[in-house]
Amino acid sequence: MKKYLNYLLTFKDVFKNFSYTLIYQILALILPIVTVPYITRILNQELIGLNSVVQANCSYFELIGMLGITLLGPREIAKCLGDKDKLSNTFFSIYKIQFISHAFVIILYVLYVLIFFKYKLALFYIIYLLAYMFDISWLFIGLEDFKSVTIRNVFIRIVGFILLITCVKRDNDIYVYVLTLYIPQIIMNVYMWYFALKKCVNFKIIKTIDKLYITEAISLLLPQIASSIYTLLDKTVLGIFSTYTQTAIYTQGQVLLQLFYAIVPSFCKVMSPRISNCIKRNSQEEVYRYMKMSCHVICFISFLFFWGLLACAKLFVTWYLPENYIQVTDVLMLCSPIILMVSGANLISIEFLIPLGQQRKYTNSIVIAAGLNLMLNLTLTPMFGLYGVCIASVMAESVGFGIQLLYARHYIRLEELFSGTTTYFISGLTMFIILKSISPFIEASFFNIVGLALFGASLYIIFIFIFKKIFNIFLNKSHI
Repeated sequence: MKKYLNYLLTFKDVFKNFSYTLIYQILALILPIVTVPYITRILNQELIGLNSVVQANCSYFELIGMLGITLLGPREIAKCLGDKDKLSNTFFSIYKIQFISHAFVIILYVLYVLIFFKYKLALFYIIYLLAYMFDISWLFIGLEDFKSVTIRNVFIRIVGFILLITCVKRDNDIYVYVLTLYIPQIIMNVYMWYFALKKCVNFKIIKTIDKLYITEAISLLLPQIASSIYTLLDKTVLGIFSTYTQTAIYTQGQVLLQLFYAIVPSFCKVMSPRISNCIKRNSQEEVYRYMKMSCHVICFISFLFFWGLLACAKLFVTWYLPENYIQVTDVLMLCSPIILMVSGANLISIEFLIPLGQQRKYTNSIVIAAGLNLMLNLTLTPMFGLYGVCIASVMAESVGFGIQLLYARHYIRLEELFSGTTTYFISGLTMFIILKSISPFIEASFFNIVGLALFGASLYIIFIFIFKKIFNIFLNKSHI
């Protein structure tokens, strides 16, 4: 216990920033408890599936519009701390790239919809591209101003939730539903611009763009495009080889799954600017300390969610969704290893390889994994439908994480980094066995599920302390 208190004291600024992102993630966990069952009961299942396919297709264009700026921006901004003039030049140089690329992409998207896509809903998704065209949250992440980012995200979630509940009333209100997603985001982006110009940067007109930023943005775009193959292409392929109903089931499963692994990437985004700054100062000891602390925090969270989801998925889905979505249970069970893969990949790539300037290695891992996923999707989906998509996603995430570990071992001692994390795996497994044995006797209701989750989390923490004591005893004996 003393060891973890020391962690908290040493890295109190990190935990302060993480606490802001955690507030948002808790809200992001709570709101879907209402919105997902509401949407699945109000909107037509076919329309939900169609919307998922349209959104996935539009996201490809958004990725090109944003390039790799969500990763490049925070890294470059973190290097300018304490120099407002340099910060302003860097910010407007990077944003000019973002604005021009989005203008180009919007024109390209309109042409694509008019030529290839027969649904009017696709054209309506221009609002999605406009929302991200003016998104500068990466500036505040680089400044480690996670309070402002959290306020923005909380506003978007709450206002979107209110609009959804009050405006989406009929089974064909899909256009209204899309507006509830992106109108709050556009409003808040305008406010963030006002705040940035008033408090953070001085307005600059950038006549020429640093070619290095363009090169870096494009190099960071490649892994994001590749990554999208196993986060977006699955819905596209499923929409082609299966039905929009199956796509709707798979999408709702992925929405629920993201609730479990969204916290870890948020934590890594908090750590990334700090580690970038440590690398710039050539403080290797600090880098290792931050990485070690992150590893334990991430393993604690991810193994709890992984084993907890396996134990409670069926009970949760039975209560949470209508009967025609019962296959979501299978999606959650099959895709649950993604929680571990995404968590580990964020630790190695977002916190270490990218701040180290090794984005090419990160890109290689994503491209290889994406290629594998593409082949598996095209092979397995026609035969097994959504189950084929689930298998392909898990295998791709696993291969990507494995390659990143192979690259990272040349720069950091992985054995030392992951030492002591076996405790979380064993504690989670023990919790899973207990929860799985009692869940068949529990009725699917809100209070029962919450009670089971709290009971499981308590067991998990208790087992961690027990197994740590046991391992320490064995280690002490082995040194005698």
